[in-house]
Amino acid sequence: MICRPRTSTIALSFTLALLSLPVGPALAQTDPKFEFAKPEAVKTVEWKAQAKGGLLLTTGNSRTTNGNASVTVSRKEGGKQARLRRRSGVREVYRSVFGDPENPTQITGLDEHTVETTNSWLTRGRYPLG
Repeated sequence: MICRPRTSTIALSFTLALLSLPVGPALAQTDPKFEFAKPEAVKTVEWKAQAKGGLLLTTGNSRTTNGNASVTVSRKEGGKQARLRRRSGVREVYRSVFGDPENPTQITGLDEHTVETTNSWLTRGRYPLG
């Protein structure tokens, strides 16, 4: 008669062996010491400039012209930042008029009326005090 060990006994001894492996090296480690270095003072001046523009033309029964522009300039020194931003936009609508408005059924001439519907200018500045 051959004596066979039980499966649960083999599994238990294998589990105990695996659990004891990571404990040994972890106990041998010392407490880590951290030393934080002081950051170096940065004395550079950083300039940034950006310009954007756009133009949109449409045609049909009436013509429209849209234009916009934007300029941004910023200066950064250390923790201080100064910024200047300028935006503008213009829109014009051209509408054709056929002849006399009193008699709309008869075309006596072709005229064009221009209406400026948008003219905006926006300027923003920022400079930290202190």
